[in-house]
Amino acid sequence: MKEYISRLKSGCGTPVFILWWVLRIAMLAAFILNFSADTFTVTGQIHIAFCFISTFFWELSLAMPPKSIFRLIPSSIHTVFNVGMTASAVLGVYFDMYYSVKLFDPIVQAFFGFASVLYGYEIAYAIVKKEHFAATKAMVFYAAFGVSFILFNVWELGEFFTDQLIGHLTGQPGNAQFWSVLLAEGTAREGGVIPALVDERAPLMDIMLDVIMHFLSAFAALIFINVFPYRLRGKYKYDIEYGNNIIEPKETVNSRK
Repeated sequence: MKEYISRLKSGCGTPVFILWWVLRIAMLAAFILNFSADTFTVTGQIHIAFCFISTFFWELSLAMPPKSIFRLIPSSIHTVFNVGMTASAVLGVYFDMYYSVKLFDPIVQAFFGFASVLYGYEIAYAIVKKEHFAATKAMVFYAAFGVSFILFNVWELGEFFTDQLIGHLTGQPGNAQFWSVLLAEGTAREGGVIPALVDERAPLMDIMLDVIMHFLSAFAALIFINVFPYRLRGKYKYDIEYGNNIIEPKETVNSRK
């Protein structure tokens, strides 16, 4: 336990840790107050609860076995996700911005699309550093892009199965995807961002907009880390045979100096 606490202190500064708990308290308050809100839904409560639990992943990762690459993921990227989760839970669900602000959902999707590529970038770099092998720059970027879509699909599958489960248990359509023709009626979301030819196609328009926003923001993130490879600066050598920049773990590069 002492070693674990030491890892917490060294890996996350006090201001960041305080920020995380401010965000968590905001989500707890939203969860409690949402029971009496006019916009209360069971799926909304599940969404807030999931967002709250997900903010503890960094602390959980430091309790994983020493060989786990997740112990090498910096707290800074978790801060990005924690802010996004809080915005989704508090602003999106409790303050009902998923319906009262037409572009709120696409903006959230774009935020997580960009952030998930950065998370994939950190995972790829952690693997290179942990396993002490060289990887091409393109390999790292493809891995980052792939991780972002794994996270996206896991999230969308979670929303789908939550809606299905709640539908079977309550007899009412779920709202995990935050698109319902009935709930959108009279709100900024009525008609959808991409208008559907018929109401039955409204959920399809919503999921396709999510895919489009995630793809565009993930591609933008790839451009960003290509221009600003903040984890890889000064760690390249050139492979003559294949003509690629090769990324090496920091220890290997330092050993050559």
